[in-house]
Parts: sequence; C-alpha cells; structure tokens
Amino acid sequence: EYQPIDRQEIVLHSSRVESMFWTALNFGAWAGWSGLALHVLALSRQGVSDVWGSGYVAPATRILEGLCCLEVGRIAVGSLKGNLMLGLGIHYARCYVMQVIFPLTGNHLACQLVLLAWILTEVTRYPYYIFGGKLASQLRYLTPLLTFPLGAGAEAWACTVALPSLSAPLKALAMLQIFVNIVGGPYAWYTMMKRAKRDLSGEKKSSKKEK
Repeated sequence: EYQPIDRQEIVLHSSRVESMFWTALNFGAWAGWSGLALHVLALSRQGVSDVWGSGYVAPATRILEGLCCLEVGRIAVGSLKGNLMLGLGIHYARCYVMQVIFPLTGNHLACQLVLLAWILTEVTRYPYYIFGGKLASQLRYLTPLLTFPLGAGAEAWACTVALPSLSAPLKALAMLQIFVNIVGGPYAWYTMMKRAKRDLSGEKKSSKKEK
C-alpha cells in the first residue's frame, strides 16, 4: 500500500544531517587548530626563526582560516548568529596579513604573536559549537577579550615592520590596516566585552549559536 511522504520527517532528517555535518566540520577545525598549536610550539622549541615559512604552518593556517571565512558566509545568509561586520573585518585582516605580511615577517616576533592570538582564539572557540555547556561558553566569550588586543596589536606591528618592503598599493592597505587596528580595535573590543557580559549573564536565549 502506498504511504504518503511525511514532509515533516524529511525536514527533520535533513536538519539532523546538516547539524551532524557542521558538528563534524567544527570538530575537524578544532583538531586542526590544536594540531597547528602543537606544531608551532615544536618549531619554537627547536629554535626555528621563520615560523611562517616552516613546516605546514602557512598552508594549514590558510585552510583553517578558510573554514572561519565559511562561518562568516553562514552569518551572512542567516544560518549562524553573529556580528557580520565584525566577522568581515577580523577575517579580512587575517587574510591580508597571511597573504601579504607574513611572507615578509615570518622571522619576526610579531608574526609569532599574531599566530598565538589566532590559535588561542580558535582552540577555545570551537568547543562551544561542539560540546556546549557553561565552561565552553565562558571560554568562547572571555578568551577573545585577551587574544583580540594581542592579535590586533601584533598585526599592526607586523604591518609596520613590512612597510619598507611593500609596493605602493599594498603599503596603502597596510597603513589602513594599522589605522583600523589601532583606532577601531578598542571599539571592537568593547563590542566583544558587551556581548560577553550579555550572553554569559543569560540575558539572551537563542537556538542558534553565535560566532
């Protein structure tokens, strides 16, 4: 006997499959950033000067940052809660620094500090999406209050170091990045602080987790 298609069941199944896909991708990203942290630590212990140009640091960071950019795309289409403008600004800066600045400053302390800030941010952010819970939420919201100033300051420092080696258009972008990090950084940090205070106090309840 013919059984009519239960469209609600299909939707629920699709939703479960989608949730499992993003959870698996988040777990892979978390493992990737954690592995990158161990790799960078090992290079530092070995006394490697050009961390960015050593091992798989550069390609791994680019791939992992690509996953972060995918999350910004999800925010843009409404499947993930988050501050779109802040996400665009942060991840544009990361992409610019990776492609233009790091190849010139891989042996400078500023490069290592930027990588440290990025890695700590991501390693403590993904458990919020994978496991949830109070501790994961606290790590997700409080860690950037420490790592964002470190990362923004070190990015501006790295851009300053690279300026003499840049062509005119790239130099203009580097100067713009320095200005944005120094002038806009405090406002971005204040926005993060307000959101952390709001969400950790339980004032906001939503089924969609926020980036």
